[in-house]
Amino acid sequence: MQQHRARVRHVWVRSGFGGPPQQGLVLGWRRVPREASPPTWQALVLQVDEKTSTVRTEWVFVIYLVPVVSAPPGYEKS
Repeated sequence: MQQHRARVRHVWVRSGFGGPPQQGLVLGWRRVPREASPPTWQALVLQVDEKTSTVRTEWVFVIYLVPVVSAPPGYEKS
């Protein structure tokens, strides 16, 4: 049985205002049309704010996301 590379779900969310990146979990994707340009992608990202003990989800443009690559247990890199 061939193992396939796991999809990236964990990301760093970069702030558009120059703040530190925050950890996030991608829940879903959508393609967003733009007026005179090709469509772009957004991810529905869940973030936990440990300082305020709040959880939020929001649609984030892909340019603000940095994937965190990890190998699941038992996964052999080929």
